[in-house]
Amino acid sequence: FNNSGVTNEITYYLQSEKKWKYLSRIPHVEQCNFGSVVHKNQLYVIGGCFNQSLEEDVHPFGFRYNPVCNNSTNPWSTIAPMHRERCRFTLIAVDNYLYAIGGVSESEYPLIDDDLYTSGEIYSPEADEWTPMAS
Repeated sequence: FNNSGVTNEITYYLQSEKKWKYLSRIPHVEQCNFGSVVHKNQLYVIGGCFNQSLEEDVHPFGFRYNPVCNNSTNPWSTIAPMHRERCRFTLIAVDNYLYAIGGVSESEYPLIDDDLYTSGEIYSPEADEWTPMAS
């Protein structure tokens, strides 16, 4: 990791060796405060920002990592972006959907109420589509 705390590297812990191992790089610039979840053996990395201070570049983009992809040279694919840019949010998988809940938008500290999201979005991997969710 670099000194900024922002990276695009993904590592995993191999319990049998009690070591962290390199897995891959997110196909985007170095970022932080994104949501991540595993759904049906695929890793989703969504949203986030390009620096820790939230001064700029909060984004809605998403990527899916498929470890058994037929195209073994690039197991990453881009998914539909969320309707709202968000970082520091909760991302969970329930049944056949992903839920992005809460988070903040682009802002400088201190955060004001307009920067805090109380709503969420639902993602359908099958349709590759986000639907806004009421707060």
